[in-house]
Amino acid sequence: MTIFKIFNGRKIVQTLSIAFMAALLLVQAPVNAQSAALASNELKGLVSKMKTEVDRRLASTNEGIKAVEGSNLLSLDAKKTILATLTESRTALNNLKREIANVKDYESAKELATRVEGQYEQYTNSNAAAYTLKDGDTQKQAADQLESLADDAQSKIDQAGAADADVSGLQEQLKGIDQLIQSISAIIASIVALLVSLATGNFKDAAAIFQTILGQLGLNITAMDSAQNGLSGIIDSLASFEFSGSIGGGAGK
Repeated sequence: MTIFKIFNGRKIVQTLSIAFMAALLLVQAPVNAQSAALASNELKGLVSKMKTEVDRRLASTNEGIKAVEGSNLLSLDAKKTILATLTESRTALNNLKREIANVKDYESAKELATRVEGQYEQYTNSNAAAYTLKDGDTQKQAADQLESLADDAQSKIDQAGAADADVSGLQEQLKGIDQLIQSISAIIASIVALLVSLATGNFKDAAAIFQTILGQLGLNITAMDSAQNGLSGIIDSLASFEFSGSIGGGAGK
């Protein structure tokens, strides 16, 4: 009997111990599940943000590459230099994208997020050069049109002078416009040099370089407006002269 009681006592203790452990596991299971779910949600959220950001940078970089390849402003050497930086940035982004797709845990994702953030300067500087280039190309086309218009105005002034018209005032105006157009072309040339510096230079100086480019682009817009208005005034004045082949189809003698 005693042995039986001892045996039963041990069995009870064992049963209680097992029950206690089971209860403890049942309490802990939801906590662990909640922690795992939380970690999983944090991982998914971080991965989603990184993927969105990297995809955005890739799309922008690809557009920048197209802009450089189609530019009429850059020399072949300048194109190669800027394209090299854009291609390097695109390669880095594609590598990050592959790693993001394969990341398995939150700690690794956080380390990867730090690298995505670190790549931002490379991305912004290479793309700033490409997108500023679009404005430079537009201004180059406008400058070429102004030069063509100035050449046409000079031809008409010569015709008017040959017809004994007093064109001394118009010739002086055109001289000033020609100088303005030359300064516009000089600024465009400096923009190209700055674009190359921006794409390949020290990232810490990139912001200041970019601001310099934007300032020059702004000056060019003002100068182009002045040149266009001046040429329009000359053309209007020439239209009032009566000479053979006058601009605007004026009456011949």
